[in-house]
Amino acid sequence: MGSMKTTTLFPALPLFLFIGLLLSCTPTQFIDIRTNPPQANVFIDNKYKGISPRKDTIKFKGGKTSAYIQITKDGYVDTTFYTRFNRKKDFRKTNRSFFIKLKPKDVITIELVSFEPIAGSAGVKLNKVITKSLAYLEPLERSPTVKSVQRITSNEEMTLQIGAPVISPTDVHLIYYIYTKDEQGTFHSNIWKQDVGSPSRTKITNGNKLDLFPAFSPGGKYIYFSSNRISQNPNVYKINALGGGGITSITNTQAEDYALSVSPLGNLVAYTSNPPTASEPQVWTITETGNLPTQLKEGQNPEVSPDGQTILFLKEDKKSLIQRGSKSIHPKQIWTMKLDGTNETQFSQNSTYDIIQAKWSPDGKWIVFSSDEGKDLRGNNNFDIWMMRSDATDKTQLTTNGSWDDSPAWSYDGKYIYFRSNRGGNWNLWRFEPIIE
Repeated sequence: MGSMKTTTLFPALPLFLFIGLLLSCTPTQFIDIRTNPPQANVFIDNKYKGISPRKDTIKFKGGKTSAYIQITKDGYVDTTFYTRFNRKKDFRKTNRSFFIKLKPKDVITIELVSFEPIAGSAGVKLNKVITKSLAYLEPLERSPTVKSVQRITSNEEMTLQIGAPVISPTDVHLIYYIYTKDEQGTFHSNIWKQDVGSPSRTKITNGNKLDLFPAFSPGGKYIYFSSNRISQNPNVYKINALGGGGITSITNTQAEDYALSVSPLGNLVAYTSNPPTASEPQVWTITETGNLPTQLKEGQNPEVSPDGQTILFLKEDKKSLIQRGSKSIHPKQIWTMKLDGTNETQFSQNSTYDIIQAKWSPDGKWIVFSSDEGKDLRGNNNFDIWMMRSDATDKTQLTTNGSWDDSPAWSYDGKYIYFRSNRGGNWNLWRFEPIIE
């Protein structure tokens, strides 16, 4: 029987030519994405491709007819859309250009770093706490109890944390700590000084330790602060307000000493202390030269009154419990006591909200504080600046922006209240004139 002869309709092709033929048959779309503003992140089918302006190529394989594109940028609403391939109308190779105008967000979430005493198995310890805070990008203050707010610092970095403002006795300078990360990736904070009315600032302390909670001496010559620069636990130190020179140790114990206030009479420093194995933070006093450390009461954040006779402080209310997100916390109450710890008096009765700072007015007639009693436009409890008389009457909400406002402090002439806020999208120091009737 003769052999059967077969005929090949398509001669054999080299492998690389066969693959090339298949690729040439795959529908391809060349895209050009531009955004306003530029430098936005571009994702195609949930894979990061780079930043805009961006050119890319999409292959519609295996019957795929569309690709999902997402544009993101901090401070702007995410934009998503599809680019499609129509097998009946489109050529195998098509070009698409997209111009996306991003819509600014009215509210963003930014990081909040705080240092708080937290109880654990080894007693209460000062911990770095990182949470999220809502920031309204519109900085306008519509409260009827304040005149327009004014930004004092010029921070534009979302990751930089500025601490509480402290005003000099002359109202010429203010000091604060800045918490940041250095080139080696180490987080630390230093004390900075700035002239009121000028954006320039001067570094007072240096190093990669944690320098926190600064306070002026009565004449403004020295700055007291808390630091772990010598030991792992923070202690109280003193430095010349002009910077440079030596640093004097005021406390030197195994306790954690922080959140301090210097008496206007210049003879005493009140501070928060976490002794080893203590279950609650305590209020202590010591002379300005570091002598006679004295334990007073359980509490934190002491503030010596303008006449030097009374200490304002905060204490957790163990009988009350409030829910904040996934956490349950004991709200803090405002208390006062005499310098020797006697005549302890509770000023606030908040069982549904928290208080995180409280300060005297220069004449001692008012107390300004930060509280989350109020709510923002979305119904969330939000920290704002509040005020009440020193007899605990006439409690008034001052700021209402919806952003996180805390760390209030009066100017020494009693005209302004300085505070920290993330309004506008970055942490900065602000001030306003309260309308007091």
